Amino acid sequence: MNHLRTDRLTVTLLTIGAGLALGVVAVGHRSRRDDPESNLASYLTDHLMGSDAALTIVTRLALSHESTSEGALFGTLKREFQSERNIVRSVLEQLGRSSVSAKRAAGYASGAVLQAVAGGDGGSLALFRTLESLLIGVQGKRCLWRALQSLELQFKESGDFPTLERQALDQWERIEALRQAQLSQTFGMAE
Repeated sequence: MNHLRTDRLTVTLLTIGAGLALGVVAVGHRSRRDDPESNLASYLTDHLMGSDAALTIVTRLALSHESTSEGALFGTLKREFQSERNIVRSVLEQLGRSSVSAKRAAGYASGAVLQAVAGGDGGSLALFRTLESLLIGVQGKRCLWRALQSLELQFKESGDFPTLERQALDQWERIEALRQAQLSQTFGMAE
C-alpha cells in the first residue's frame, strides 16, 4: 500500500511539474510572425528550458544509480546533454541573444518538482515514466537538430547538426532499451 501511495504521489508531482513547464511555455509565447529571428531565439530558449529539466533528471539518475550500468548511461547522457546545451547557447549568441530568460527561470521551478520525483529503483513506475519523459525530450531535441540543419549555413560554427541528430537518435535508442528492460519488472509480466 505504501508503494501505491508513493507512485500516486510521483504521478501527481510529475503532472504538476509538466503542467508548470507547459504553462511557462504558453505564458511566455508571443506570436512574432514578423520577426523570424525572435521566433528562432524563442524556439531555442524553449529547448534550453527542456534541456535544463532533462539535465536535472539525468544528474539525479546518475547519482541514484551510481555504480550500475544504468548509472553509467545516465552519466554519459549528462555529459552529452551539457555539450548540446553549449551548442544551442552558441547559436543564440550568433543571433545576438541571451540564453537567460524569465521563461527559462520559471522552468527551473518545474525542474525542481521533476527532480523531486524523477527516477526510482528498477521496476518502479516512477523510473519507467521518467524514462518515457526523457524519450519525449530527446525526440524534441532531434527535431531541433533537424530544423537547424536547414539553417546550417548561418550557424556553421555551432555544430554538425546531422551528427547531433544521429546522436539524439542514439540517445533515444539507449534510453528506450533501458525502458524496455524495465517492462517486466514494472508491470510484473513475463517477457
